[in-house]
Amino acid sequence: MRKYIRFVMGLRKYLNERVDSDAALETARKLLKERISARNENFLNIVDKGVFGYSKSPYLRLLESKKINFYDVKKWVESEGIEATLERLLNEGVYFTVDEFKGKAEVKRNGQRFTCKESMFDNPFLSFVYEEKKWCNP
Repeated sequence: MRKYIRFVMGLRKYLNERVDSDAALETARKLLKERISARNENFLNIVDKGVFGYSKSPYLRLLESKKINFYDVKKWVESEGIEATLERLLNEGVYFTVDEFKGKAEVKRNGQRFTCKESMFDNPFLSFVYEEKKWCNP
């Protein structure tokens, strides 16, 4: 519940800010370039902390069953890119269908059987995002 309250409070503050359209456009372009250049690093940070460093992550169960660790994912991202890494994980059975995500279907993959709740996929760093207006610290 706290994350929703923080989101609403942060949204209210954000919406009350006045914006100069030319300055905002230039700021948006600059931010987009920064985020694209930090894309791999940000992705790996989320995987490291939000999956491998977060024991409640349902992805962790599937990754561990395939003996995939953070350094494997890091190596793949650095050598093949994010898209190829995600495709590789998909082929290894590290994914969730919509019905599995919503808890409507049991996950049966890689020797694992369990049921998820949507809340299991919550980003443990979400409140940080809204409060600080940052995704990850470079």
